[in-house]
Amino acid sequence: MNETDCQKVMANPQNRNLYQALSVLWQVACEVKLLHTEPWSSFDRHAQGGQLGKPECRASEPLEQQTQQNLCFVQFTPRRNLFTQNLTPVNYDVFFHMLKQCFLKRNAKLIHQLHSLSPVDAEVILKKIRQKGTTKITDMYPADFKRLFETIERSKDYSCKWLYDDFMEDVIV
Repeated sequence: MNETDCQKVMANPQNRNLYQALSVLWQVACEVKLLHTEPWSSFDRHAQGGQLGKPECRASEPLEQQTQQNLCFVQFTPRRNLFTQNLTPVNYDVFFHMLKQCFLKRNAKLIHQLHSLSPVDAEVILKKIRQKGTTKITDMYPADFKRLFETIERSKDYSCKWLYDDFMEDVIV
């Protein structure tokens, strides 16, 4: 993968510009480890006449921009403990939707996002996950998001834990 994509996947709250929902998803699901960085020039192709061939490029990025980045070899090891009693293969899509909603307003306070995501008492949830009312979305680490989701799922006071349960299938599909 290119260097920019690698940085996004491995980003955390200390890399606010690169940190996004995809960063959290990958890091919750897998242990992400950078194995090796290789300059793009290592993959130059030579034509039959010994001349340098023109490298192929992705349509989404200009060739010059791609060749200035290094290529990163990254190991993704799935976590054995990914799924728990409260985060399951069945509700993982709800977790994904929660992350997407949170990162739409990445600089918002977590407590404000909780009010729009769940009818569960946001202050009680924050206390249970040991976060302050001033915590922003970009202050939360991947493990914090997983703990937040599991805490809301464990709430016994509410039959409907997510405000978008009724139309979830339409939104995700």
